[in-house]
Amino acid sequence: MNSRIKLFYFLLITILLAVNVKAQFFNEHAGAYLGYGSVKGNSPSQNSLGFNVLAGFSHTWLNEVGIRFGYSYARKVNYFLPESRQGRYYPYVQAFTAKAIIEQPLGGFLFIEEGLGLSAINDRTFSDRDEWGYGVAASLFLGWNMRKLSLTGFKIGFVGEAAFTFTSTSASYTILGFRAVYYF
Repeated sequence: MNSRIKLFYFLLITILLAVNVKAQFFNEHAGAYLGYGSVKGNSPSQNSLGFNVLAGFSHTWLNEVGIRFGYSYARKVNYFLPESRQGRYYPYVQAFTAKAIIEQPLGGFLFIEEGLGLSAINDRTFSDRDEWGYGVAASLFLGWNMRKLSLTGFKIGFVGEAAFTFTSTSASYTILGFRAVYYF
């Protein structure tokens, strides 16, 4: 068999597999939140402002459980205030999370959503520290489903998220904030 035919079959199989995998996903969504909380890593906790961007989906074999990936960044509040920055260091952490998500309706358009999963946190609480730690992340989202009977649209509400590590510097963060998620 010549190489062009092999390449054609390889591309055809790759495309068919990609279509098959995509057909099993539903409830694809992306969102973000902004909030207030604290960061910590072998140090006293520091008040912080934080944000998170997220993307997720559900899969046919998981049925009621969704998968969500996120990136969080939280930094000491004083960083965002106008002042002389010369010679100052503002602690922060950044984290990647992967969580399983379960949602329960509360009646009408209200719902509650819980998430639990794994986290990887980059501890930058001191200027000479740049260490990664691994642990767990949990979230609770109380919101309003603006999608009505459609599968596309927004969900908005209040969120609380916390992540803790068990290795390295025991870095952690907690954020309480407002979240908006769009379902495609």
